[in-house]
Amino acid sequence: MKSMMQTRNLRYLFLTLLVIACICALSACTHQHAMGEWIVDEEPTCKEAGTKHIACATCGEVMLTDSIPATGHTEGGWIVDTEPTCMAGGARHIACATCGAAVRSEQIAATGHTAGDWIVETAATQKTEGTKYRACTACGERVESQTIPCTGPMDSVALAAYVQERTVSMVIGGQTNGTGFFIDENGTLVTNFHVIDNVFYSSTPSIEVELSSGARYSLEYVVKFDPAYDLAVLKIDTKSMKTPYLPIAEEEAVTGTKVYACGAALGLIAGNFTDGQISSVSHRYGLADSYISNTAISGGNSGGPLVNAYGEVLGVSTAGYTYGENLNIFLKMSNLENLRVTGNKTFSDLMQWFSFETRDALNKFVYDDGYTGSYYNSFIHAYHDEVGATCLYSSDEFLDYWGHDTGYNSMMYYYTYEYDKDEYAQYAAYLKSEGYNYDESLSGDEGNGVYIDVYYNDVDDSYIEFVTYTWNGQRLLQLDMFVFS
Repeated sequence: MKSMMQTRNLRYLFLTLLVIACICALSACTHQHAMGEWIVDEEPTCKEAGTKHIACATCGEVMLTDSIPATGHTEGGWIVDTEPTCMAGGARHIACATCGAAVRSEQIAATGHTAGDWIVETAATQKTEGTKYRACTACGERVESQTIPCTGPMDSVALAAYVQERTVSMVIGGQTNGTGFFIDENGTLVTNFHVIDNVFYSSTPSIEVELSSGARYSLEYVVKFDPAYDLAVLKIDTKSMKTPYLPIAEEEAVTGTKVYACGAALGLIAGNFTDGQISSVSHRYGLADSYISNTAISGGNSGGPLVNAYGEVLGVSTAGYTYGENLNIFLKMSNLENLRVTGNKTFSDLMQWFSFETRDALNKFVYDDGYTGSYYNSFIHAYHDEVGATCLYSSDEFLDYWGHDTGYNSMMYYYTYEYDKDEYAQYAAYLKSEGYNYDESLSGDEGNGVYIDVYYNDVDDSYIEFVTYTWNGQRLLQLDMFVFS
């Protein structure tokens, strides 16, 4: 009885609990949800949407879901991928500031060339055109070219000023004795040898040049010279000053060319400027090729330039034929290549050379108006010095054979040797190498076995006379030098 009572109580408890559970379950399914806030499930990106939901605040049940739109790209600044050049375009893009993806791109136009200043490629001269161009300042490519017109010849006024600035007066032993002109910016100049020759006879020997400005400069050294060509190239000490100079013409002049001369006429009129034309292009003066022109020159012009209308040097004013009319001699510049005495001689070296060359030279005999003989040094070697013969005797002009002095005497008028055909030929060849030419008009058979041969040098108007004769059975050769002044 007791156990049945216990069983009935347990069933009652179970049913009670079951009823309570059912009531509770029914109550949960039927309550009012309370909406909460949106909850982001997945954040949106620049390209993809995100998700979100709302849950019951009481029970947490998801009440609502939705998508979140993609945010889209946020553009940053332009980024250059390829820089443009003068000839080729470049590229650039804009990237998203968030994800870095390229969101926009475009081409950058070529910049084009930027021309710089004109650059002279070939300078124009008075005779030839020049060229110039402009290059791109960025790439250096040539972008424009032009021709520079030639300047053409100068008018006589401009030419005179141009040449005078480049012409100097030669001051020898303190006295203006001739002219010279610069041939480069370093103080190298050309003059006649007979202009500097005077230094050897000066009591106060010195060589200076005076510029058109009046400034004077001393000789540094003699580059080269040659008495037979009557030319000398000098270098002065310019104290580092650049000297304006005359360019040497590349082509020789032709007959009829308009020419101009400049020089210290008479040693008094510095820069004297005259004009004329070439009348002959094939004259020989000593060993030198020369022009003949009617361009006026005077003593003191020697060594000055003869130029064309472009200011280019054609020749060197040297001499004139006083027995002709307007026949003046201008040595061609090409002769400078043939000068034989070289070695950059200082003034002291030059004086020593003179002493050696005239030590045993054949002296010139000069007749003045009173036919009184006087002597001065020459650079022509004596016969015995050149061929090795023995001078039998030398004689003064006014002494006959019976009053002669024996042997060689440098102050004598003529010199006598035993005649030898080979020695004679050797000396004649030597004279020709020094600019002497055989003068047929003064030479010939005098009869009675006497023959006269005369050689003439128009550089200094000197004559060398050979007289061949027989005396007391011996064939003799008498030799003398003279010049008419």
